[in-house]
Amino acid sequence: MSTRASKRKSTGKGGRGSKKSKEETDDDATTDYFNAGSYGFGSTDRSGNQDDDEAPLSWRLDEGDSLSDWKIVVTRASGGGSGGRKSNKKAPPATATYHVHKNILAVGPKRSEYFASLFKSRNQVPELANATSEIELEDSAADAFPVMLDFIYNARDDSIDDVSTNNAVALRYLAQYFQIRSLFMKVTKFVEKDLRPENSPTYILEATTYHDVKLANAAIDICAAEYVSIDVKHFEKLPPALLVKIFSSDNLDNGGSLHLSKIVAHYCETHVDDDDEKIDEAVFVSLTDEKIMPHIDNKAALPLLRSLTAISFDDSSTKVKASAKKAKKRCIDALSVSWTDIATVKTSRKPSGRGRPRGGGNKKGTSADGSDLPSDLQVEFLGACLGAAKSDMEKSVREKERLIEDIADLRNQKQALANELAKFNRVPNNHDFVTVNAGYASVINKSRSTYHHNDYSGTFGRNPPTAMPTKTSDRIYPHRQNGYIFQDSSGRRWPVYYYHNT
Repeated sequence: MSTRASKRKSTGKGGRGSKKSKEETDDDATTDYFNAGSYGFGSTDRSGNQDDDEAPLSWRLDEGDSLSDWKIVVTRASGGGSGGRKSNKKAPPATATYHVHKNILAVGPKRSEYFASLFKSRNQVPELANATSEIELEDSAADAFPVMLDFIYNARDDSIDDVSTNNAVALRYLAQYFQIRSLFMKVTKFVEKDLRPENSPTYILEATTYHDVKLANAAIDICAAEYVSIDVKHFEKLPPALLVKIFSSDNLDNGGSLHLSKIVAHYCETHVDDDDEKIDEAVFVSLTDEKIMPHIDNKAALPLLRSLTAISFDDSSTKVKASAKKAKKRCIDALSVSWTDIATVKTSRKPSGRGRPRGGGNKKGTSADGSDLPSDLQVEFLGACLGAAKSDMEKSVREKERLIEDIADLRNQKQALANELAKFNRVPNNHDFVTVNAGYASVINKSRSTYHHNDYSGTFGRNPPTAMPTKTSDRIYPHRQNGYIFQDSSGRRWPVYYYHNT
């Protein structure tokens, strides 16, 4: 048998249907009864592959099946309550254990220098004693940890699965912490392409969390320069100190003050009951400073006033109190501009079933007309509205007087035009011009009947005019529509008038 098997040769590139050589025939005959693939391991096909492909080595496999020789225990710094601020999402477990392999972590182009150094250490490290690494991570890093492991275990290519805006900074942090150069480079390239104004608040928050100063500053510059294009809700998750840092940036676009006031107003509303990220007097006066926010949108003014009244300024410095007073006045001025809207809400208010007025506010316990504000502030606010209404009324009166004068001027102009128009008289059709130039013969054809003074149908009559009419003779023929008609070379007909200045 071994002799026959030794005669097997490569068949080369024999075409389909070509006649088999004797060696190939012997080869087929050999494999028909010599199948060395089944020795208790299952049958094989002719290529020698198993019927069922083995799954590649992964940390996701069962600990026993993958012959894991190391454990990584990740503990969340939040204690597992990272459902997000005011989120209904189920909180993840406080800890997660990953069964990994030392040779995968510490060897190859995707190796972790951290683990490579640890595994080669000759020191008595507690981790080596129990083959376990324990690490505490922020929630986003704990969520991104499996993505990092997938990258290390994926030997086929250098792509990163599941990288996104929400976990890119955490992955960048993990790459630095575990010293995975290839991962760091890949994530950095992703961030460079992904960082945009609309997601800059996310990058600011994450970069600040992981002390990534360069990335945080880059995101702040983009956000400050382009905040006008960012939805107000994207700023909700930022702590107050970061919001102040953004709007204190030298890159701040001062042309978007109205949108900035909407951002701050919405932020104050969403943090009104948040004890951890509550707006204090220093933050409020910083965000509403006239240099940062020279103009306040009238829709943002009322929420800002509510936020201001919810803040205690009793222990504040004189400077802070003065700034708060200025902010209050600017909010009231912005509201007074839309006094007609306030008046409409007040006059349309109807009592609810419990006798409470419906103010039309968007938030619980608020009203669209400011009736939920403290009484002294309501007096000041309504006084400003009355002042604005009086100013608008006086302006309307002045505008009305101007319009009356304009109408009188238009009437005078109309009369002047009518008088001037009366000086234009129709040339009667029975008048002859003194002379008719021979060159006009094709236009004024006197060789045939083309004019008639009694022709009301608009066609030409018998007698063409030969002289300009006089004032007296013109009044003899009141039927102006029967006057002289000029026919041009294209056959178009035109009535002829003369100007008589009386």
